[in-house]
Amino acid sequence: MTQDLDICMAMSEENISKLRTILTDYHPWHRMNSKSKLSFLEHPKSVDNLNNIYLQTDLGVLDILSETQPAGVFQAIKHKSIEIPLYGHKCKVISIDDLINWETTA
Repeated sequence: MTQDLDICMAMSEENISKLRTILTDYHPWHRMNSKSKLSFLEHPKSVDNLNNIYLQTDLGVLDILSETQPAGVFQAIKHKSIEIPLYGHKCKVISIDDLINWETTA
């Protein structure tokens, strides 16, 4: 069992902008370089060649991945995802088959 939240999304300027808006009140910073504590609200400036983002927030650890093997890239994972109700919203989650495959290879 982990103590973080992993999400998979397409890395685009629009999605990064939405994520920054959602996370603003939770003070997200890049945890892979703890000495500099770069704010996610300001960095990265561009999503070019961006695959993964590893954040620390007031709520805990958040990993944003554009792909995860063996499930694949975001579009493939989304295509096979299942929809569940979560706090009054519809949320797509990784399929059980992809989760089992991912767990057995991790």
